[in-house]
Amino acid sequence: MTDIILGSGNKLHFNEPSFMDSIALIQALQNELEKRNLKIDILNPNADIMKLDLQEVLVNNIDKILKILSGCLTSQNIIDMVFKIGVRSLYNGKQISLDMFDNKTTKADFFPVMLAIIKGTITPFIPARLFNAIEQMQVKTTSESLMGSILEQQSKTTANI
Repeated sequence: MTDIILGSGNKLHFNEPSFMDSIALIQALQNELEKRNLKIDILNPNADIMKLDLQEVLVNNIDKILKILSGCLTSQNIIDMVFKIGVRSLYNGKQISLDMFDNKTTKADFFPVMLAIIKGTITPFIPARLFNAIEQMQVKTTSESLMGSILEQQSKTTANI
């Protein structure tokens, strides 16, 4: 159990999911990344990514990373998995569901809640070095830049339909 205070001041009480739900989310994330021509063998400690200066990679590729992240976060498969896992957790004392984000005041917490659930779910499986590099980054991204990437991704998806 982990308590997280979101940027809005709202509280997320994260409970770890089952092992199989965790694996299913990791597989869904890897599938989404592969759709975007990015394959990362995060579970292999000898993989090339583990030999890189991850902070430098993240800083130098922040725009690409935001576009990939926004694509993953708007994937219906990822949303479904995150909220399947999320039912074990609480948002302001209530069981998490998609319906709770229909409210104008809670809508801004949708992506921070998703990210917190994803991070809490996959962290035990990923070498600490990867998360340390992400957390130590000095680059601050705003909700607006993430939202801009999401809108751009959605417009490309709509144009391709």
